[in-house]
Amino acid sequence: MDGFKLIQKYTTNEKNYITRINNLEEAIKRLTIMTKENLRKIEHMKTEFQWDDATDTSHLVHILRLTAPQSNMYLSLMNHNIEQNIPYPFLAEHWTPVYNEPFDHPTTAEELGSLISQCKKEIIVAAAEKSTATVLALAACGPKDILQLNTKKNQPVQFGNVYWYLTPKFSFGFSPTPNINQSIIDTEDEQGDKRLSWFLDGFSGGYRAGTKKKLNDNRNWRKIILTLK
Repeated sequence: MDGFKLIQKYTTNEKNYITRINNLEEAIKRLTIMTKENLRKIEHMKTEFQWDDATDTSHLVHILRLTAPQSNMYLSLMNHNIEQNIPYPFLAEHWTPVYNEPFDHPTTAEELGSLISQCKKEIIVAAAEKSTATVLALAACGPKDILQLNTKKNQPVQFGNVYWYLTPKFSFGFSPTPNINQSIIDTEDEQGDKRLSWFLDGFSGGYRAGTKKKLNDNRNWRKIILTLK
């Protein structure tokens, strides 16, 4: 009887061990499947975030552009393009003005240069139709160094897809092409809707915001420069 119970005990223990081993094997299989799935997700995320230098985009950015037109505009602006009608509240969370003057204000090269110390790496130069405007009519983004350029007449400097000029005693502004007509300010009409030009050093105030010209004495339109907070 004792021998039978002993055999029964070992048999029961063996069954328990086998059950535990089977459970452990199942757990290992599930863990392997989860690991493979997580690795697949990681590779998927890497693909989503990967930037393609050839096309200058990524799948994630493409999705953002499809789902949020404002994101598309913002990404374009940050990629050094000229943009129009940008909702200012969309920028206000991360950007702050260091310069906000009416177009009749006589901007100077020294004044622009003095803003450098207040700016971080990038700045946005813009025009808005009024001080309470919720939209920037025209804007371009570039390195803060543009505020201390010393360009020769009709020889703008390219940053990204924007051509910038700061010619003391003439004018400051940007253009979508290298062709500018800096008689004093830029009067060129080629892609005129994407040109901004302010008189410098005593001639007058601002002159144009896109196709809106002769704004020299206008107190509604604003000259705006933003930097990251």
